[in-house]
Amino acid sequence: MRFSESIYQKIKNNILTQKYPAGFHLKEAMLSQAFETTRTPLREAFIKLEKEGLVKVIPNKGAFVIRLSKKEIEELFEVREALEVKAGLIAIQKSTKEQLLQIKRDLEEREMLFKGDKIKNYRIPQKDFHFSILKLTKNKILISYWKSLNTRLSLIRIASAMQNKRFSKAIEDHKEILQNIYLGNYSETERLIKAHNRETKENLLLHYSMSSK
Repeated sequence: MRFSESIYQKIKNNILTQKYPAGFHLKEAMLSQAFETTRTPLREAFIKLEKEGLVKVIPNKGAFVIRLSKKEIEELFEVREALEVKAGLIAIQKSTKEQLLQIKRDLEEREMLFKGDKIKNYRIPQKDFHFSILKLTKNKILISYWKSLNTRLSLIRIASAMQNKRFSKAIEDHKEILQNIYLGNYSETERLIKAHNRETKENLLLHYSMSSK
């Protein structure tokens, strides 16, 4: 990995894990010292992060971590919902029984890890349910757009502490969506994905409004 790429990944990770929260001023002098680097790799990283919608570079002021507005969050969810509905319907056509069974096993594993107090210490795995469904489409453009949206939504999602009750409901939603994909129920798959996205959005907006006060 190139050094400048490593710097970019470190800054991005710190943004998505809230070490650099919304509105945080990414001061070049501070970051140069922290990462033992010159300002050139930092500026290259800022350009990439701005393209991803995570950073805003203001002339003569510097780079700042993006703070999403309520309207922006709602718009991101509108597009994400459309992409996930399309992915679910394509998955009905293209997925195999073995692929769906593997996603079911991944869901069950996450459910077991989140039992009781383990939820407090559990790190979100790479096998995200929604991404697993997206991959079934084998549509690189669809996946690329979804990942871009999801990265921006991670600005608020990771900051939100997932409660046991909310997680249990999300798992049940995922199981139901997966079951209907397996059965080939187009209309019910669409309805469930829309309902799940709406509930997720409302939960995140509630948390976001409370944490912004």
